[in-house]
Amino acid sequence: MKPSESFCRIYLADVSPLASSALFDGCYAKMPASRKQKIDRLRAAEARRLSLGAGMLLDLALRSVGIDFSQAVFSEGRYGKPELPDAPELRFNLSHSGSVALCVLSNLPCGADVERIGRGSMKLARRFFAQDEIAALEAAERSAGEEGFQQLFARVWTRKESLLKATGEGLSRPLGSFSVLAADPTRLFLEEPLPEGYATCVCLLSPARGESPARYWPEPVRIPVNLPDVLSET
Repeated sequence: MKPSESFCRIYLADVSPLASSALFDGCYAKMPASRKQKIDRLRAAEARRLSLGAGMLLDLALRSVGIDFSQAVFSEGRYGKPELPDAPELRFNLSHSGSVALCVLSNLPCGADVERIGRGSMKLARRFFAQDEIAALEAAERSAGEEGFQQLFARVWTRKESLLKATGEGLSRPLGSFSVLAADPTRLFLEEPLPEGYATCVCLLSPARGESPARYWPEPVRIPVNLPDVLSET
């Protein structure tokens, strides 16, 4: 793979407008049966909005490469990660939390995670994080107080989640068995600064063996999505 051939598109949306029943119903009508079934299984209104918002982002991402979401065939990898068997050169991943949905599309192995900031604790860190990550959090708590601690906790957590989703391992690999603060040229973390109150991370993995992986990293294209505009345009 040449550097010019790699790409990464990151779609981010606020799903709170889907609280409007008219907008929700309009977007829902555009989803394939598989996504509708996923949404229908959810009881909480917030969860339904998030699932629908993520589906809208995936629809946009697939359309950007000429794939019709309603006709796309999906399979699962060894640990359950969704894949496109008819387009194995394409990788995608979804995440959502609170009122934010995130989608990444790339031809490199990729994973995405979004989390609300403010849910961390040293108890959780000591249970799930590597020793250098715990030490960094203890230092952040001493020097930057609770706010600095929470920001770093969310940064570490989203890195870990996005990495495990990129590899396809998911939680089959213990979170404390690896560090996301240690330098590793075979992975790239793209941390999105918005929206306020959330931490987001996209992880890309290099396909290279025995070469400098950095030459493969694409310049990410960040695409903020306004769901009412998307519905009116489709």
